[in-house]
Amino acid sequence: MDDDDRETAALEAIADDVHRILGGVVRLLLKGDHPNFSEQDKTAAKQLIEPLLSTRKISLYSWRYDVNWTIQVLPEFLGTLSKEPNKNILDLAFPEAVNRIFPDVPYRERLDVEKLDFEAYREPEDVPLNWHLLLQQAMRGGNQARRPREGARTRSQPITIQPPTEDKLTFTNQGELAVYRALKEIQASLPQHKTIGIYPLPGARVLNKTFEPDMLITYKGRAGIIEIDGPKHRGRASDDRSRDRLFTNAGVLFVERLGVEDISNAEELNTFLRIFIERLAKQ
Repeated sequence: MDDDDRETAALEAIADDVHRILGGVVRLLLKGDHPNFSEQDKTAAKQLIEPLLSTRKISLYSWRYDVNWTIQVLPEFLGTLSKEPNKNILDLAFPEAVNRIFPDVPYRERLDVEKLDFEAYREPEDVPLNWHLLLQQAMRGGNQARRPREGARTRSQPITIQPPTEDKLTFTNQGELAVYRALKEIQASLPQHKTIGIYPLPGARVLNKTFEPDMLITYKGRAGIIEIDGPKHRGRASDDRSRDRLFTNAGVLFVERLGVEDISNAEELNTFLRIFIERLAKQ
């Protein structure tokens, strides 16, 4: 075994020990059988199990024979674990777990918890290798930048490029999201039993073609489509009309097109959408 192999084996052994210690702490909290726990501590200890199970990363810092532990947990649990009464319970539980798991290991050779700190875990931000292409795509605007299907690959692992999302719905760009938000305001202003349905980027199969219209709107048993046209649609009126005709032939009442430059004016956007909905109701 060379030096690199020995170092890898040592790190893996430490990681295993840390994992066992954390499990020992959870078991101790569940049973509440620390000799210095009061009855109140035993009750409170059980409430710390779920926050502790949200652990995402543990960092160890050794100075001489002392080991400082920094545990990163999900942000929503940080306050619970950092409160003084709860922190005191954990300060008792961790060293006790080490004593129970490694009773015969000398103090200098085990991971005794000298100091225990908690931090909020932050998800690392993924930057794809093709970020420059995505930036150029976003700057062009419009609906030409179709939402990524498979994600881009980094050298280490595949990742998914996250387009704009809201209400568990996905959008190609910020322009579509702005239209969706304006439609939601109109939706909320209408009577509950006579409101609109909003369907961003629905997959659609028409005759011999598969499309993804930007926004499908339903109202009073009728359906219409809003297409958001970016700069690259200039000079493509004939192609757009052919595409629109395929939708109307398949049962969509009509297709309206909105220039991406018109989205920035909230008042004009609201007027456009309300006229679209009124027209949909009258057809």
